[in-house]
Amino acid sequence: GRGGDKERLVSTAHVRHGRLCFIDLAGSERQKDTGASGAVLAESGQINKSLFTLGKVIAALSKKSKRATSEVVPYRDSTLTKLLSSSLGGSCKTLMIACCSSSNTHVSETLRSLEFASRTKNVRNKPVLVLDPKEALIQELRGEIAKLRKANKDLHSNLEGIRESTVGE
Repeated sequence: GRGGDKERLVSTAHVRHGRLCFIDLAGSERQKDTGASGAVLAESGQINKSLFTLGKVIAALSKKSKRATSEVVPYRDSTLTKLLSSSLGGSCKTLMIACCSSSNTHVSETLRSLEFASRTKNVRNKPVLVLDPKEALIQELRGEIAKLRKANKDLHSNLEGIRESTVGE
C-alpha cells in the first residue's frame, strides 16, 4: 500500500552536498584616495595583501593550465586564497563576475578588473561529484540490487521457457 510507496520514494532520493562561496573583492584600497588611518588603514592593508596573493595564485594557475609546470601555487599565503583553493583550479565549478564602471574617473580600476578577469578565465577547474561515503555505498548497493533483479528476471524467464518446453513434450 501507501507505506511501500513512501518507502520507495525515500530510498530513491539522492543526497548531494556542495559548497557555495560568494566573495566580494571590492577592489584595491588606496590610502591616499580613502584617507584611511588606524584600524581602517590596517584592514585595507590586509585587503590589498589578499588581493595581491589572489593575483599571484591566479597567475600561477593560468600558467599551469597553459603548460604542464611544477610551479607551486601559493594558496597558503592568504586566508582568502586558502578559502578559495577548491574554487581556484580545484574540484568546484566557479563563476566570476567582474563589475566595471563606465565612469571616466574609474577607468584605471575598470581596466585592472578586466585584466584580472581575463587572467582568471585561463584557470581550468576539474569539477568532481563527491559523494558522502554512506551515499556512495547506497549507490553501489542500488546498482547491485538492479543487477540481481535483472538476473532473477532472466532466470525466471528461462525457467518458464523450460517448463513450457517440457509440458509440450
